Amino acid sequence: MHELERLSALIDFVYRGATEPRLWPEIMASACDWLESPKGMLYTPLHGGAEGGFYFQHGLSDFFLELYKSRYQAVDMWTQEVVRRKLFVEGNVLLGTDLVPHATLVQTPWYRDCLELGDISRLLTSVVFALQDMDAHPRIADMPTACSFYRRSTDEDYTEDDRRKLALLVPHFSRALGVMTRLRLSDLKVASSLSALDQLPIGVLLLSSKRDTLFANREATALLAASDALRLDRSGTARGLGKLVAKAPAVDRAIARALSAAGRIDEVLHFSSVIKVPGRVAGQDWLIQLSRVGLGSAFSTEGELPAVIAFITDPRRPLDLAPDFLARTFGLTPAEARTAIVATGAGSLEELAARLAVSVNTVKSQLKQVYAKTGVGGRAELVRLILGLPSAR
Repeated sequence: MHELERLSALIDFVYRGATEPRLWPEIMASACDWLESPKGMLYTPLHGGAEGGFYFQHGLSDFFLELYKSRYQAVDMWTQEVVRRKLFVEGNVLLGTDLVPHATLVQTPWYRDCLELGDISRLLTSVVFALQDMDAHPRIADMPTACSFYRRSTDEDYTEDDRRKLALLVPHFSRALGVMTRLRLSDLKVASSLSALDQLPIGVLLLSSKRDTLFANREATALLAASDALRLDRSGTARGLGKLVAKAPAVDRAIARALSAAGRIDEVLHFSSVIKVPGRVAGQDWLIQLSRVGLGSAFSTEGELPAVIAFITDPRRPLDLAPDFLARTFGLTPAEARTAIVATGAGSLEELAARLAVSVNTVKSQLKQVYAKTGVGGRAELVRLILGLPSAR
């Protein structure tokens, strides 16, 4: 029971990170304690800071981390093996010995020149966001993410029990980071959090554990008004704005299950898991993602704390941001502004080129100019920048 209480407290701490990014180093410290690891890192192994990547770590010196990022991240044997074997699959939990035998590892220059400096010898790692196949959430797909824990040469090897313990945490890391990425809360002020949600170009609902809707931002209100496939039912015992109800029974049951799962430790889905709401036209489904909100959340609605945050998106609905506004703000040409906006929703360069009806080479050239003029390091940073701009309504 003591271990279960520790896990429950840790999971709630993880969800606090969704709305308070500054807490992630402390969250990693608590996760390291849970997994009996002196060091750990939640990071983007294929993207550096200049590309919008992040490194939330515990127990690693600044010197070692800078050395790793500048000289050794590109030759990380563990990461190379994960990619080579196509193991960068969402939810995978791996031991270092699954990738490279320990006896082989300690003989490599990478171990002698890098890992020994950080007193790292044993690895337990997990895939929070996958390398591919996340079409339902392309912005996170642009940023594959791992959560790794390390032990020293004098420590015991990680075991199958350690693998199971980390597997319990990974879906919660996925949901909390997914919310953080969607909201860009590193730039939002706690005092105006509901107002900030109202400016987002995606639908956001805050729900109680009983399915009552406590808050709906402007985009969610507009989406719900446009179709009867999803609505807020104010009848019966409904409180606030009403209960979130789907017209299709299967979708309604899926929402109920997801709301239930969001508040439980077991059977928690990853953030990339979505509920599809059939549209009037085939292939125009809405997507709903739900995630738990931590007890320390800044989102308060008339004194009541929501239990779940829900995102509603229409993949075919463009951002409500005028290209001429973007062009004026950053000195983009009309074509570059349109490319920048479409890039927030399209997946691969080929898909982006198809939507713009231009060649892939043209897209590459336009994106290069957009990055230079907006001062971002890549597409992930561009998306965060555009999502943070005010609506053009």
